[in-house]
Amino acid sequence: MLKMGTRHSYIVSHLKTWKAFVRYRLYAVVALVAGLYFMFTFPLLAVPAMWVAGYTFILQKMYYKRSIASNRTVMLGA
Repeated sequence: MLKMGTRHSYIVSHLKTWKAFVRYRLYAVVALVAGLYFMFTFPLLAVPAMWVAGYTFILQKMYYKRSIASNRTVMLGA
């Protein structure tokens, strides 16, 4: 059965996914900057920092596809 709702309820239902997308994007950027810094100061710490940057970048792409780039057809009521 088709469930009708308002735009506000639809946006609120996807707010958690959107927040996770923003959070993982921030983690990826911070880990990349830390990895570049560690590459020149403490090379052994650069390896885990770059791994975290890659992992969080993949998570960010996954949440982006799930929330923003989704091409689902959605019917919203009044």
